[in-house]
Amino acid sequence: MKNHLIVERGTDDDGALMYTTHKAIDSEMRLAENIRAGMAKGNVVLSDREEFVSTVKAFNAKMELKTNGKFELSREQVRAAYNVLMHPDTYQGIQGEAGTGKTAALAPW
Repeated sequence: MKNHLIVERGTDDDGALMYTTHKAIDSEMRLAENIRAGMAKGNVVLSDREEFVSTVKAFNAKMELKTNGKFELSREQVRAAYNVLMHPDTYQGIQGEAGTGKTAALAPW
């Protein structure tokens, strides 16, 4: 802190001070700039809704064969995949706790 290599970043939910570095702040600023620059650029992975639906059905069927049991992506997983794959922004993100199926939602692609 004396050399200004570590700087205060605010407080967490419990009121404890948080710290960061100038390098981390710079990285976050560049990321935010890239996200803004990629908005509405038309960089969709899939543009046809029917192709999306058929891909989800094919993936569910493939996983049923692989697991020898019923398999179906959840409504939330399908919605997340749809939003990521068919959205015109260059960058999309999925937020969720570990084990909630974020990776599985994008496995067909």
